[in-house]
Amino acid sequence: MFAKYLSHMALFAILIMASSFGLAASSIWANEELGVCYPTVDSFMETTYGSDYSQDENIKIFPAPGTIEGRYMIAVDDTPSINQTHYLLDNSSGQVCVVLFAPFSSSFELNLKKDGSLPEKIKTSNTAPAGHSSFEVVFNLDRKKNIYRPYKCRSVKYNGKKEEIKVINCENSFQGL
Repeated sequence: MFAKYLSHMALFAILIMASSFGLAASSIWANEELGVCYPTVDSFMETTYGSDYSQDENIKIFPAPGTIEGRYMIAVDDTPSINQTHYLLDNSSGQVCVVLFAPFSSSFELNLKKDGSLPEKIKTSNTAPAGHSSFEVVFNLDRKKNIYRPYKCRSVKYNGKKEEIKVINCENSFQGL
């Protein structure tokens, strides 16, 4: 539990550092680990979740669906039963690189290409309380940096019989959560 406290403090520090690099401190997308490579999966997990991560049954790492020989891995902390933060890791180059940071996502659509490579887009969505909007985020792959960036965000509200969909600025997608 203390490790989780430290990870929350680290996230706060990251947001403060991000503001010094021109990113809004309140930006959910200011993630210092995106694009960073680690020597092993274990070193990523320790850095992200703390040295005792393996003792926490809610912290999981597993091969991405359809991946070949563990090339892509998904790391997630299932402590919140919905709207977890997911990381997609590329384990193909002898090191482990963070290619996607997907906060507050209960749905994570990753469909690898037939050759096992990363798709151009990944879509995530969260689960909202009744009467509130959920958010869908479409991430585009930046092939030069081999990371995903938020491309399109939508607010989806179910209003009785129909969906109200609004395209929104991704910076505003999770404000108030």
